[in-house]
Amino acid sequence: MSEKEQIIKLLDTFPDYKIGAILTFIQGMKFDEDLEEDAYCKRLLEKYLKDPSDDKHDTVTIEEFAESEGVTL
Repeated sequence: MSEKEQIIKLLDTFPDYKIGAILTFIQGMKFDEDLEEDAYCKRLLEKYLKDPSDDKHDTVTIEEFAESEGVTL
């Protein structure tokens, strides 16, 4: 049985009046994960903006990128 299946089975053992608290807890965990992802993206942007490389604004077409990765469009 997968962990997800175990959690669902366990949820079935809780009385209805506790389900709201469990839902709030799980939503809070998801909110924390979203905040962590946002912070990670912000750090990436800051790193990019501080990068002194002259070529950081160079672009390639999607076709050029696909070819460099061995992908046929």
